[in-house]
Amino acid sequence: MNDFLCGAVAGAAADTCLFPFDTVRARMMTRSSHVKGGVLLEMMNLIRLDGARALYKGLPAHLLACIPGNGVFYFTYQAAKEAMEAHVHSEAARHAISASLGCLASLVIYTPMEVVKQRVMVSNTVGSRLMLQNILAQGGVRELYRGFAAGALTWVPYLSLYFLLYESLLNRLPRALTDPKHNADSPSHLSEEVPFFAALGCGVAAGFGAAALTNPFDVVRTKIQTGGISSPSSPFGMARRIAQREGVRGFARGMVARCMLLAPTSSLTVALFTSFKALAEKRKRKALDASR
Repeated sequence: MNDFLCGAVAGAAADTCLFPFDTVRARMMTRSSHVKGGVLLEMMNLIRLDGARALYKGLPAHLLACIPGNGVFYFTYQAAKEAMEAHVHSEAARHAISASLGCLASLVIYTPMEVVKQRVMVSNTVGSRLMLQNILAQGGVRELYRGFAAGALTWVPYLSLYFLLYESLLNRLPRALTDPKHNADSPSHLSEEVPFFAALGCGVAAGFGAAALTNPFDVVRTKIQTGGISSPSSPFGMARRIAQREGVRGFARGMVARCMLLAPTSSLTVALFTSFKALAEKRKRKALDASR
């Protein structure tokens, strides 16, 4: 339960702080190929047309799913990692498999939110509640899960790469940075109580790499989920359409905005999660000591 609660709170806090970059990412990935301009120009144009509040379009829908979704992910990730410890000897494989299982579990919650949120982001007037009503009227509950396969093809590689890189970087840090109480005679394994800024730095580096490498999958997913009933719903069909219309450059759309969103968001979520979990475990130990 601690893993669920810590993941839920950490994810909600990080996502809210960096939500404007998610709005810009979605708009850059779905705009006409003739429209030019980077992240800053897209953001300024949106503010000029609709005001600063437009940067947070879709936030209510996002938070509604983000809290349980992040909780489910981190609960599944930690449980799977612990369950495999005695059976899977490769640490890298444990992290990648655990992240994949956590991702698939959380997508059941996240996919409907992503469909609503992203359509609100690229819309000029419709809010989350009205967009949800429109989606249900047009395609029913099935339409809310549009792009589930594309989401799995996006987030399973991203999260597997992210946690693989994150844990690898953390294990390569000097022992003194990851455990201030370390002395030369103590064991070499990392302390579970990772300092906030050590986790944050490793998370940012891992996030940039994973976000850039999986950007083409996210372009496909975003176009499927914002395209409506008339557009291709399969990842391969949408990828073919993008390649025909825009070439390879079409798969790089929104990459800078995505890196600016996911690198700090993922790192902040993980850093907050490790801090919250360490705090919860300290309180639990104190309570047990007091009861003895």
